[in-house]
Amino acid sequence: MTKKDEKTLYNEVLEDVTAEAVNPEEETAAEDPKIAELTAQVEEYKDLYLRARADFENNKKRNATLAAKSYQDGKIDAIEKILPIGDNFDRALDAAKDNEAIRTGIELIKKQFEKALADLGVEEIEAENKPFDPNFHNAVMQQPAEEGEEPGTVKTVLLKGYKTTDRVIRHSMVIVRE
Repeated sequence: MTKKDEKTLYNEVLEDVTAEAVNPEEETAAEDPKIAELTAQVEEYKDLYLRARADFENNKKRNATLAAKSYQDGKIDAIEKILPIGDNFDRALDAAKDNEAIRTGIELIKKQFEKALADLGVEEIEAENKPFDPNFHNAVMQQPAEEGEEPGTVKTVLLKGYKTTDRVIRHSMVIVRE
């Protein structure tokens, strides 16, 4: 026998063995209802497992999102409660015009307060002489524009507004030029 004949014979035997190995299982499964029933159960359990795992992953993502949102909401609520303290620092600075020692002390405390807000990701909404934007400003009055002033811009800020990167915490209370 030549090498070519041996290779051909080997491939034929391999094909026969492979066909016998595959076909008897299919025939046995078709012949034996117990195996078919168990195979169907395995497929059903596999499907249930995959669905349960997908539900678990979706729940995990949903909970992570909810936790992050809850943290952000709690932080915003706390900041809203301390913003009036910053407003009072500004009022105290105005009242302490004549007393330099008190004014310096209030300025230091105010800087510390502003740094704490910045560390929390809070920034002041710039408003004075900016175009009025209802997304950031709350107009409480209108005053006529004087010569050289552009109508529709903020003339005076009565109460500072604050925001984070994605949310307004408090709108600026402003007087707008008409």
